[in-house]
Amino acid sequence: MSNNKPFELFNVDAVKMTAPVREFNQLAVSHMEKLVALNLESAKAYAELTLAQLKAVSEVQDLDGLQSLVGRQNDMVKQVGEKLAADARAVVELNKTFNMDVQKLAKEGLSAVSAKAA
Repeated sequence: MSNNKPFELFNVDAVKMTAPVREFNQLAVSHMEKLVALNLESAKAYAELTLAQLKAVSEVQDLDGLQSLVGRQNDMVKQVGEKLAADARAVVELNKTFNMDVQKLAKEGLSAVSAKAA
């Protein structure tokens, strides 16, 4: 028996024991990346809407231009509302998928522990 055998066995056990934690961490990081990407995309879209509004306001030169701008505000508000709803649905879907993946991981871990105990 080599002197390294106990350390090799410990290393194998440590890798097996920490595998579920690593898998969870990978899931969490992946989920966070998706949320950040969604937030960046949303921020860009809202910034573009804001800049378009500011540009439209700065181009108003007379009463007719002002009336035209005010008339387009309903469309802009509708567009923002639709974007907010779509963003909320996307976050809910991301969280739902993450939750299902975590539950699957927990079930797999429980099954592995139960199998070892039996």
